[in-house]
Amino acid sequence: MTSVKIVAIVLGLASVAAAQTPVRPADAARGVTLSLAEYNRLLDQAARAPQPAAAAPAAVLGAADLRVRVDGDTARGAFSVTGETFRSGVDRVHLLSGATLTAATATAQPVPLVIDRGNQFALVSGQL
Repeated sequence: MTSVKIVAIVLGLASVAAAQTPVRPADAARGVTLSLAEYNRLLDQAARAPQPAAAAPAAVLGAADLRVRVDGDTARGAFSVTGETFRSGVDRVHLLSGATLTAATATAQPVPLVIDRGNQFALVSGQL
């Protein structure tokens, strides 16, 4: 009976000892080895001002359907575009370069057109 008690006590102490985490010495300081060129590159990168994020476009054209008829030196046509505006207010949307648009409509209403350095823009109103 005494041997059973001793075995039970030893097993009980063994489970308590196993449940404790071993004591670790304080972690020594760790180091990283870099080449001088890499170190200088990181210093230059840290000293630079952050680049500003690119501004999101005011609107984008999603699809276009063109119907063009050529007669000698002249080409006449109509095209339909669909797109989306991302801001409220009026913004310029680039339509084409090197050609002349005579009229534009959106939902049966005229759309103002602007010419700037040979580029044709539509003035669209975004409503969010």
